[in-house]
Amino acid sequence: MKQIKKHEDLIILILIGLNILLIAYIAFCKKDALSLETLKVGGKENFRLVQDLYNNEAYKNQQTTAIQQAVSSFAQQD
Repeated sequence: MKQIKKHEDLIILILIGLNILLIAYIAFCKKDALSLETLKVGGKENFRLVQDLYNNEAYKNQQTTAIQQAVSSFAQQD
């Protein structure tokens, strides 16, 4: 019985450790990805403009139409 309890405790400690590592990885990688995207568009001001563009309904509709046309043209080629 005591040996089973020790195994359960060990499994719990391993899971907690893995969760901590995963959280740290996500926190640092997400920050790096955001920084990289900010650099790609030329700085924070441009990044805000790009975010506004991506959230614009007209832009979303335009992209949806373009994607649908591309999918349609690929379907016709098959």
